[in-house]
Amino acid sequence: MKRVLISGGWGYRNFGDDAILLSTIKLLNEVCYDDLDVTVITYSKKETSKILSKDTHVLNSFQRKIFQKNFEYEFYFSQSKCLFEKPFAFYKKAFQWYQYKKSVVFFKFGLKYPKTIFFIIQLLCPKLVLNIKKTNLLILSGGGYLNSWRESLLTKYLEVLIARKYNKKIISIGQSIGPFNCELYELFAKEVLSECKTICVRDSKSLQLVLSLINDKTKVVNQIMPDLAFYDVKKPNTDLNSKLVFIVGYDNIENIKSTVCEALLKVQKDFDIEIVFTVSQLWTTIKSATELYEYCNSMGLKSKIVIPKDFVELENMLSKSTLVCSQNLHGLILANRNGVNVISLNDRRKFISFMKMINREEFILPIIDFDIDDFYALVQKSLKSKSDYQLNIEISDTVKRLFTIALGDF
Repeated sequence: MKRVLISGGWGYRNFGDDAILLSTIKLLNEVCYDDLDVTVITYSKKETSKILSKDTHVLNSFQRKIFQKNFEYEFYFSQSKCLFEKPFAFYKKAFQWYQYKKSVVFFKFGLKYPKTIFFIIQLLCPKLVLNIKKTNLLILSGGGYLNSWRESLLTKYLEVLIARKYNKKIISIGQSIGPFNCELYELFAKEVLSECKTICVRDSKSLQLVLSLINDKTKVVNQIMPDLAFYDVKKPNTDLNSKLVFIVGYDNIENIKSTVCEALLKVQKDFDIEIVFTVSQLWTTIKSATELYEYCNSMGLKSKIVIPKDFVELENMLSKSTLVCSQNLHGLILANRNGVNVISLNDRRKFISFMKMINREEFILPIIDFDIDDFYALVQKSLKSKSDYQLNIEISDTVKRLFTIALGDF
């Protein structure tokens, strides 16, 4: 039996990353003919265990062990109007300052004194170190965490540092790399990528960046890989509701919510369509979605808000919709892999790459440039068109082919 460790962006209450993880495990089981013992490294063992079978092992990551609940303080907890608001705000700032200083120490000495860092990590996280020592393969799977998110970048460096110590095979597959806001973060990313046997990325700018960072270009697969979550393509649902789902992201839309509301009112009036607000990340996005929903309802929009408990519930809702408009990438992917047309409300590079892949590049309307007439025209065109199921199958096949290449002779 071969042991596999899968590391990525799991446990952050991001449904898109959950979809990537399940697709990764499904691909492993289909591509590998040996019996596999799979262990998932996650930020939250509690959250990730909910979506995995009982025979998959789950371990908390270095990030969780070293930086504890810093991510929650940043993205989950909102300050409520209560007696403890000021004390909590003070504690939060003090806690985050302490975690920041801790990361500074690791970044300052990580590359200069790897043996010392290895010794410290052995003391702090003996169980995780032991699992890396016993594994046959470490997979750095899909998502975007090799960038200027310092805690995540440091976590991946530590995983690779331990794997290198024990001569383990490492592959990086389906990721977005960068951007970096300082040279030091680039150096750490270079260190991580240089130790990988194979690297396969999901957008063209990431490919350019990787080729500029590492010396051995032969380990880089010179083809853009579709997002791993796209592997699990479904047949289009025939039981559709006349429903437009609007997925709210973490970009601030306070200044344009009146414009968004006016556009949705126009769409609802002319197309007699239900409007549903939702999220694909259980972060502060819930607050943004709730505020937009309440404002739109106060302006006369007939709508509702749904906060899904997991990505299965979210995907089930999206699959029965007529159209999905999303600020979040995996809202688009989960909808499109079910045959539902999408409009991207984000023009970051991974969004552009995905929309090009599904031949819908013209259906990109960044939320910061939101225009009523442009949005109306895209909705009208989307409602008249059908998604390309055959193209989705071809994209899914590409995911499997490139995954097989990246896996190599494992």
